[in-house]
Amino acid sequence: MKNINIRNLKKHYGDRLILDIQNLNIASEDKIGIVGKNGAGKSTLMKILIDVEKDYSGKVVTVGSIGYIPQLENDFSNYNNNNEYKKLGSIRVHKNMSGGESTKAKITEALSKNPDILFADEPTANLDSESIKVLESELVSFRGIVVLISHDVILLDKVCNKIIEIDNGKCKIYKGNYSDYKGEKEKILKNKKLEYEKYVEKRENLENAYRKKLGVAISSNKSPRSMGNSEARNNKLVVKQKSGKISLQAKKLKSRIDRLEKADKVYEEDDIKIDLADNLKIKAKILIEANDLDKSFTDKKLLDKAKFNIRNNTKTALLGSNGSGKTTLLRMILNDENIKKNPSLKIGYIDQNTQYLNNERSILENVMEDTVHDETIVRTVLARLLFKREDLNKSAKLLSGGERVKLALAKIITGKYNYIIMDEPTNYLDIYSREALINVVKDYKGGVLFVTHDRDMIEKVADNIMKIKDKKVEVFEGTYSEYEEQENNKAKPQDSLLLEIKISEILGKMSVENISCEEKERLEKEYQRLME
Repeated sequence: MKNINIRNLKKHYGDRLILDIQNLNIASEDKIGIVGKNGAGKSTLMKILIDVEKDYSGKVVTVGSIGYIPQLENDFSNYNNNNEYKKLGSIRVHKNMSGGESTKAKITEALSKNPDILFADEPTANLDSESIKVLESELVSFRGIVVLISHDVILLDKVCNKIIEIDNGKCKIYKGNYSDYKGEKEKILKNKKLEYEKYVEKRENLENAYRKKLGVAISSNKSPRSMGNSEARNNKLVVKQKSGKISLQAKKLKSRIDRLEKADKVYEEDDIKIDLADNLKIKAKILIEANDLDKSFTDKKLLDKAKFNIRNNTKTALLGSNGSGKTTLLRMILNDENIKKNPSLKIGYIDQNTQYLNNERSILENVMEDTVHDETIVRTVLARLLFKREDLNKSAKLLSGGERVKLALAKIITGKYNYIIMDEPTNYLDIYSREALINVVKDYKGGVLFVTHDRDMIEKVADNIMKIKDKKVEVFEGTYSEYEEQENNKAKPQDSLLLEIKISEILGKMSVENISCEEKERLEKEYQRLME
């Protein structure tokens, strides 16, 4: 019976308590997605579960054989003496392998062991869209426990039946996939908003009643001007008694106000859609155009007489397999390399280097130095990208990779640009920052061209698809789901990654001791068929 059981787990980094889990059970057939902000402790928890991280208190019991797909690291310290390969279990990874090829090797290695429990930490990183779909299919059909860290919400939706959220060291389990989790979170947020509104209304009613009683108590101490001195003296005792009762009632109201259980105000982002300045708007129909475009690197030809155009007021996703030349094509556009661009085009470019940022200036200063908008709008955009008000004076050099990408986007969206080009903008973002970035880009009024393997971003943002295939550029006018529907209607060869995984599974089954002769013969035939 495969399962994972955690009791009284505590993990510190210095003085910081990063994980504090009292009780967590993962049962057979559970497929768990772990979500949380960057630095929340997701990867740390996974390393504890696979017994790589041992510096913690508490009890962790994992029953069943383990397969592990780690995050891709550019660590070549364990290469052999020829300094060309490193061992990855039974797989040899060459130093010249791309990130996608290395990730495929790790996936193949993990699944070839036929584990009872599969751990995967950002397994879609560096994979192209087709390989992600194959991995998704394997995880869905996997018979065992899956524990998955990913910012790919489509993967989390299709694979997971439970979501674990890590927040301030605590774990909370939500039943269902990521969409179910998000719906539950929205319901909780809505309830909190209602609680706050009720709290405000009740407090205002009590305060109004208190002020009214206080006013009555003060006025009741005064005798009417028309009353003579003799009457006033006779009335004094009655007035004092009456005033005392009213003051007591006011005090009780004040006590109720002080004892009122406080509800916190729920933060709601301002719904703001920034229009382009009039001098940045372009009236032309075509913004970018290429004809008979060629590009080669040494002996590899990436583009061969390719042609395409990008229309005004469109958001275009550039797709293609790993190594097909997507980033190269972006740079050709930026550098005017045999590509025609509208002269009014002012492009803001975002990649992982975020070269637009001034490291010596603060978050707010970085955006304000180029903006065409007032500070209120700038602050609103930064808030939508999850920058807290108290952090706006933080120096840009102190920001993480994901924060730098979000800051670059804020700088370009509010700046003197009318077109954005982005290369893998969601790579280093946690799942919440990724959603924030997608929403801001979706609301942007200028054109966008972006490369990403994030299918959710493609679906939510793009209204045009460009794909590099067979050294040409295919153009599809429509959404990603419409493009996928068209592609699914075409006959396609089986993906090589799926074949690699199936072959590895067969080899794993053949290596099991006490296998029957009939089963071994059947597996050998299947192996030969797959190899062909």
